[in-house]
Amino acid sequence: MRPRWLAAVVVACVTQVPALATSYPPVTFAELVTRADVIFVGEVTDVRPYPVSTRDGTIVKTRVIFRVSDPIWGTTSALEVFDFFGGEWGDIGMAIAEMPRFAVGDRRVVFARRE
Repeated sequence: MRPRWLAAVVVACVTQVPALATSYPPVTFAELVTRADVIFVGEVTDVRPYPVSTRDGTIVKTRVIFRVSDPIWGTTSALEVFDFFGGEWGDIGMAIAEMPRFAVGDRRVVFARRE
């Protein structure tokens, strides 16, 4: 006869509900530096949300263009362009928790990884 606790463990494992959200531990400064392909100081020159069609519907991304004033690592470009999840396009809005927001004229230190 198998122990009853084994049956309880199997039932507990089978009936668990998967998590619907993903969270990540905070990133340290050293991790930011280590993970970055490009590091620079720049000014936001343009912010443009745009729709992306997926099989599940439409999502919104935002393209941000930076004028690089101090290329610290991984770039010699005068401009850097990055796309971020989230933004507003017409009547569609999408927000990602902890995702930075950008406005023309913002001056930022950017640690980025191109993937």
